[in-house]
Amino acid sequence: RYYNRVKVDKKVWDNIAEFKKGKKPQDSLFDQLTTKILNAYLGEQMPGLTAKVFRTFNASHVLQEQLKNSPVNGSIEDKLLAYNRANREVAVLCNHQRTPPKSHEGQMTRILEQTEALKADIAKAKAELKAAVKEKASEKQLNTLRHRLASLGLRLHKR
Repeated sequence: RYYNRVKVDKKVWDNIAEFKKGKKPQDSLFDQLTTKILNAYLGEQMPGLTAKVFRTFNASHVLQEQLKNSPVNGSIEDKLLAYNRANREVAVLCNHQRTPPKSHEGQMTRILEQTEALKADIAKAKAELKAAVKEKASEKQLNTLRHRLASLGLRLHKR
């Protein structure tokens, strides 16, 4: 279900309240309105006008207005960014929503598995680093002891 909050005139509010009378929240608000009835009404207002034509006109108008804000002397990247932003505005206006590809679930599973594997690799690398630091400290202590032994040996030979 689509939800959006907008400010409306009192007359619109009253009409919606009237349409809602006797209906449950899950019932369609405009259950008496069909595409055929809407297109007939629009055709009376302007010959050839249909809901689809109006929607296309409205989307084109919004795109054109948004593109007026695009940089005339900008780089290709700037112009592409401006176009993509304008196109996104039109998509919002038309309530376009991307549907996830059929392989989306599998991709998400693979990404989660890869993430877990990387976390395990990081934990292993941290443990190995800790052991290496400890080993380095042990090696340093061993070298210190060897040096002291050699020093004692020199002192022993001097006597």
